[in-house]
Amino acid sequence: MEKYEKRNVLYYDLIIILDILIGLITVTFINCSALCGAIILPFRKKQAFKWILSGFIGLGRIKFIIISNQVLFF
Repeated sequence: MEKYEKRNVLYYDLIIILDILIGLITVTFINCSALCGAIILPFRKKQAFKWILSGFIGLGRIKFIIISNQVLFF
């Protein structure tokens, strides 16, 4: 009985650690993409800006998917 309880506690500890790591990775990804968005602002008048902006819209969708998966996982 004690071995089962120890395994159960280790399993829950692993879930908590993974949850924290996924949260940190998600927040880091969001902050890095916001920083990249601030870096590309001087290029607004270039012709390639609409392509870059489309890429950031795609990144926004990926961020939403990651965050929604994190909420459903927790």
